[in-house]
Amino acid sequence: MIQSLRLQQMINDQIASINTNIKPKTMSVEILQITPNEELSVNGKAVRKDMDGNWIAGQELNGAEEKFLKEYIQLIETVKEPVKATYKSIN
Repeated sequence: MIQSLRLQQMINDQIASINTNIKPKTMSVEILQITPNEELSVNGKAVRKDMDGNWIAGQELNGAEEKFLKEYIQLIETVKEPVKATYKSIN
């Protein structure tokens, strides 16, 4: 029983040591309105609104870009004016 507790403590100590050495990665996502309600730029990638009201990216967006684009679209639909936004993601 005591050996089992010591082994468990050693494992927990190693995990804690590994976790303190891992630094989170940050990513910035900059979104600009090029043409109000028609064209955006997400980290320099063009995103346009099609005739059906869907936002279509010219290049594939990564997960963070897609997430913050959705938040930005909700923001501009509420505010109804051009907004420049920079989001920071910590992984």
